[in-house]
Amino acid sequence: MASRGCGSYQKRINEVNDIDFRDFVTPWNFFAVFLSDDRVVIKWLQEHGLLLNNMYCIRCNNADLPMRLQTRKSCIDGVTWRCVYGHELSIRRNSFFEKSHISLRDIMLFVYEFLKHQTLWKTSLQTNFSYRSTAVDWANFVRDIFRQYTNDVVFNMKFSGDIEVDESIFGRRSKNNMGARKGCRVWIVGIVERSSKRIILYPVECRPEEVLIRLIDTHVEKGSRIYTDGWAAYGKLNEHGYQHFTVIHSYQFTRKYVNIKTGEEVICHINSVEGAWAHAKKHFRTINGCSLSTFEGHLAEVMWRNHVSTKNGNEYEDFFALLKQYYPLNEACKLANCANLYDTWNTDGGEITAYCENADGHTQLCNKEVCYCN
Repeated sequence: MASRGCGSYQKRINEVNDIDFRDFVTPWNFFAVFLSDDRVVIKWLQEHGLLLNNMYCIRCNNADLPMRLQTRKSCIDGVTWRCVYGHELSIRRNSFFEKSHISLRDIMLFVYEFLKHQTLWKTSLQTNFSYRSTAVDWANFVRDIFRQYTNDVVFNMKFSGDIEVDESIFGRRSKNNMGARKGCRVWIVGIVERSSKRIILYPVECRPEEVLIRLIDTHVEKGSRIYTDGWAAYGKLNEHGYQHFTVIHSYQFTRKYVNIKTGEEVICHINSVEGAWAHAKKHFRTINGCSLSTFEGHLAEVMWRNHVSTKNGNEYEDFFALLKQYYPLNEACKLANCANLYDTWNTDGGEITAYCENADGHTQLCNKEVCYCN
C-alpha cells in the first residue's frame, strides 16, 4: 500500500548515482549510499571528489602506467591502488580520510551527524566513536575546515549599508553573583550586516576605542550607517567616515532620529546583533562550554553556520564544497593549521590569554581553562 502525506522517506532518491551532497538533508539518501556495497561507496566518493579517480605510481614516476584498484583484504577499505610493478598506494591519499584507520562509512556518518548541530556526546553515540578521544579529534578536524573558511573568507568580508555592532561577554555566570565563577570570560565583538544577516565575530581582551574602530574599519565600508549601544568607545565613528546612531539601553531599546534638513527618519536598534548573541551562546550552552584551546574553532563554526543559513544554503552541500576545496586530492591538503586564528587577543607560550572579572568588577588576565578569579 502506498503511503500518503509528506515525509522524508517519500523524498528519497532511488538511484545512488543520482544522489548528491545536498540530498543528505533526507537521511534515506545518505544511508542509501553508505549502506551499499564497498565498491559502490568508493565509486560514489570518487565521483563526488572525496577520493581520487586515478593514480600514478610515485615510485615509478611514469604517467603512462596508471595504477589500478586491486582487492586487498588486509586493507580496511578492501581495495588499494597497485601499479604493474606491485607498488601500492592507499585510496585515501591526499584526502580528508588520509592517515585514518577508521572506516570510510563511519567517518562520513560522523560528519553527517556532526553537521546536524547536535551535541558531540550524541554524535559519538550515533557513530560509536569514543567520546573523549576519537569523537573530539574528528570534531576538531571538521572545525579545521571552518577555521580555514574564517581565515580565507570571513577576514576578507566587507559589509555595507546598515550595520549593527555590539560586544558581549562569553563565559559562565554564577547564580545571583554568589560563589566562584568557573572558567574564563571572553569579550566578543559582533558585526552584523542587516541586509544579509551575516555576522562576524572577534574575541578581544578588552573594548577600547582603537580595537573597536580597527575592526569596524576592516569590515565596514565608509559611509555605512552603524548602530551601536552607548559604549563610549564608539563615540568617534562619525569622524572616521561613518553615520553613527546610538541607542542607550538604560533608557530605551529603540530610538528614532529625524534629519532636520530632509525629514528622513532613522530607527536605531541593535536587535539583529542581540539575536546573533542568542544563537552563538546557545551553541556554547549546547556543548556545555569548551576549553580555550578550541574556542576559536567554535567561533568559526558559529559564523559558518550563520553564513550558510543566511543565504538559504544547504549545510551538507556547502561543507563538502569547502572540504573539496581544501583537500584537492591532486596535491597536498591546503589547510594552514595556524595555531592562533585571531590576532585580537594575546597568546602567551602557546596558551590563549583571556580576561575575566575579579571580585571588584575589574578585569584581569587569566590563562587558565578553569579559573576562580572571583
